[in-house]
Amino acid sequence: MVRRVITICVLMVVLSSVSAFGAVYSQVQSFAGTPNINNTFTFNQFNTSLGTLTGIQITLTVNSQGGIYVLDNDSDSAATGTFEFGAMGSMSSTDVILLNSMFASIPGNVGAYQTQTFSLAADNGDGIGNLDSTGPDGMAYIGHSESGSGTGTVSNMLWSMGTKGFLGTGTYNILCNIMQWSNLTSTGGVEYSVTPVTASGSVQVSYIYDAIPEPATLVILALGALIPMKKRFRKA
Repeated sequence: MVRRVITICVLMVVLSSVSAFGAVYSQVQSFAGTPNINNTFTFNQFNTSLGTLTGIQITLTVNSQGGIYVLDNDSDSAATGTFEFGAMGSMSSTDVILLNSMFASIPGNVGAYQTQTFSLAADNGDGIGNLDSTGPDGMAYIGHSESGSGTGTVSNMLWSMGTKGFLGTGTYNILCNIMQWSNLTSTGGVEYSVTPVTASGSVQVSYIYDAIPEPATLVILALGALIPMKKRFRKA
């Protein structure tokens, strides 16, 4: 009788310990091209028959390469400053709500760009509107390979909101926008022109959940827990 009670207790402990397994289900969609790029990506909703959802993470990765950024100082004095050159990405959706627990957009703006300072001499006479990259009053920057990534966690209060929501057996859409990025801060009358970069990257949706174990797994774990107990009984 004592052995039977102990066996039942062991089974209860094993079953409770394997009632859930941590798991991750990820979906990835990729993009490539010359900005501006607008892609609508379709993702599967989370089927609650798989288990209990504990988190949703959204990751945007942006890469940029090449392109040319030309600066030309057309003022009568030397000019210094800073420029940014590359690509910038963001996401939006009406099907699902892309906000975290602070109600901030996720993953936010993700940049893949170079930041560089410059110093240009006064205009050498080429004049306004004539963008000349020749020094000493001009320069041309050829884009390097740059990469940026941002990840955000969707507030669990918002999982079922939007026109579709994250939960179900259907699909939803997320719009990904990748734009050519350039930003100039200068002390002089500097003009600029842009030859676009080549951009690429991906959008990843990850569901973190406690999986429901299969019955066969429960039996194996339960039997495994009983073997040491059986050996102790034999020694007794």
